[in-house]
Amino acid sequence: SGKYPVGGAPPEGSRVAIGNKRILETEYLPENLVAAETIARHARARGTEPASFAIAFALANPFVTAAIVGPRTLEHWRTYLAAVSFAWSREDEDAVDRLVPPGTTAVPRFIDPRNPVEGRSPDVAS
Repeated sequence: SGKYPVGGAPPEGSRVAIGNKRILETEYLPENLVAAETIARHARARGTEPASFAIAFALANPFVTAAIVGPRTLEHWRTYLAAVSFAWSREDEDAVDRLVPPGTTAVPRFIDPRNPVEGRSPDVAS
């Protein structure tokens, strides 16, 4: 959603601010923050919020039949609902592909510590 600013303090009460280990290990990385900020600028230039754009991105994939969302507020729900009427374009696809080419991540050679290349670890449910 672009809520974590590059080089700035995380929003009070956010998962990063409270020290959530999972997000700190896997998502709150400089490359991801730069990518999110770039996507947020593109989304707003296209007249939508970053969260709406992200859901529209998922829905533009022909293999995706639905997006499962978990809004905590009515405003979240409205933002998510806007994705349904967003007109995904070749320009949007190209913007994302330039930033994170298909089959890669924003963090080069990133390996999720809970889901390494060798497969999921046996304690994944814990």
